[in-house]
Amino acid sequence: MRKTGAGTIWGKKHYNIPNLSQYHLEPTPFVVDAIPFLRENDIKTILDAGCGQGRNSLYLRKQNFEITSIDASKEACALTKKLFQKHNLGLSLINSELQNIPTIRSNSIDAIICVTVLTHILDPEIVLREFYRILKPGGILIADLANTKDSTYPIISKSGIPLGKNVFLEGDTNVKYFEDSEDVKALFHKFKVLSTQDITFEEPPHPGSRQYNHIHSSFVITAQKQK
Repeated sequence: MRKTGAGTIWGKKHYNIPNLSQYHLEPTPFVVDAIPFLRENDIKTILDAGCGQGRNSLYLRKQNFEITSIDASKEACALTKKLFQKHNLGLSLINSELQNIPTIRSNSIDAIICVTVLTHILDPEIVLREFYRILKPGGILIADLANTKDSTYPIISKSGIPLGKNVFLEGDTNVKYFEDSEDVKALFHKFKVLSTQDITFEEPPHPGSRQYNHIHSSFVITAQKQK
């Protein structure tokens, strides 16, 4: 799976085009759907973990949340900065791997959004432990992991190099697909799992990677740090 330091590879593959107009900038549907829940839980500060080109960070900022954006890719961070400048908005931005984020204090963040990231992490439990550390007691984590109904699965399962059950090396990056929501929930054993959803949504082409319309199918976990 994706190793520490892989942000350089990831950025060159997925965020190597500096023109923002080439990117899909609409927020991820399940992030939009989470807004009422976040407000009901009095969430004010959110970490967008693996912010990519900044589309979810921008949406959440426009919903009046206080956002910190983090990505291991320098290219992604540059795009996020450019996007916020375009909208005349200030930005708290960190260029770092997610396994260790020393610039964020323990028990300091209300919520974490992590979109299409954990699927590519070598050991997601290391990242989840770091998320647990920085969340406040009672803090919320919303994250997704790809499942085998994803439209990329039949493509990558044929073209990728198999590394294990439903785990493939695709070029320089890796993808793990899950079949069973219980396997996903087991990763979040330090948290209280509030809900597990099996969701599907369509995405347009991504420059540098999936240059075709594609359907994402994921297990979305909403979890809470114990109070």
